[in-house]
Amino acid sequence: MKNRRKLIIISLIIFILATIASTCWYISLHSYGEGDLKNLTTIITQIGLFGGFFTTVLFLLINFCWKIKDRGLKAFLVAILVILFIVFVYQLTLNMIFYQTDNPHSFISYFFGLS
Repeated sequence: MKNRRKLIIISLIIFILATIASTCWYISLHSYGEGDLKNLTTIITQIGLFGGFFTTVLFLLINFCWKIKDRGLKAFLVAILVILFIVFVYQLTLNMIFYQTDNPHSFISYFFGLS
């Protein structure tokens, strides 16, 4: 029971930190003045929460992979998830560079190429 509570708290902390990091990263990629930060909630909800959610899911998957007994399979799965995370960060950065908050489509649809 204690491990489950600890995992939930760590996951929540990772989610919050990844959301803040994704939001700050988007703001640093675009030169915003003081007046342009009015849409900070839009940036947080469209970009920050998406980056935080995906990072937290990957953390939980890696954490669950540590419970696998076979060392070879565990190493393979963790390596695949780390590579997936690197690809996600690369793709997220590219989409952050070219996405504008005044776009009528959401960031998630832009990220997956649905717009």
